Amino acid sequence: MAMVGEGVQFAREVRLVLEAIQATGGEAAGDCRDILGAMPADLPPPRPGPKLKVAGLLDGALGRANGTPLAALARAAAPIIRAAAWFDSPQYRDRGLDPRFFDNYGFVKFMGPGTNLPGRGVAAGFLMLGPDLLYPAHAHPARELYIVLSGTADWQRGEEGFLERRPGDTIVHPSWVRHAMRTRGETLLAMYFWTGDLETSARLLPDA
Repeated sequence: MAMVGEGVQFAREVRLVLEAIQATGGEAAGDCRDILGAMPADLPPPRPGPKLKVAGLLDGALGRANGTPLAALARAAAPIIRAAAWFDSPQYRDRGLDPRFFDNYGFVKFMGPGTNLPGRGVAAGFLMLGPDLLYPAHAHPARELYIVLSGTADWQRGEEGFLERRPGDTIVHPSWVRHAMRTRGETLLAMYFWTGDLETSARLLPDA
């Protein structure tokens, strides 16, 4: 379990990052404003639970976050992620994906439905994808903000091609806009925030 005080430190680092992104006035500024309005000063410990195979890549991803723009956030997030249950997307399992996908994909939740901090209009957590993996095109009604902590990867949105995103970068996915990720030779660790419809899960698209 996360120790007393870890939730306060984690919440502080999350707020600092969101405030810095908001101050840039870029595409994610409005998202950050809305999320900051829902963020408490202390985040309760996550609900414990089973670990997925991908969780074995966590220490390496956190280690590579050292020296990046979000090193302090990664350090504060480490005990939260380690204590949390890991989830995948069972609705993907009948889509004929390579079994390797499910060994290298998973996420933890610290805010929103199914957590100890529901009812604030925001869902949040951390996504991890193993090396050399394609997360096929998918979409969901929630608006989504990603903040990359560790791992350079290629991200695709809408009709755009894949674009390189590095630690410290932000990516916004409007409601129902298709998007995909393709990792390179290192694990991707990114913090995500959903606003809007928090109950409807992502679905793979027909051409994924």
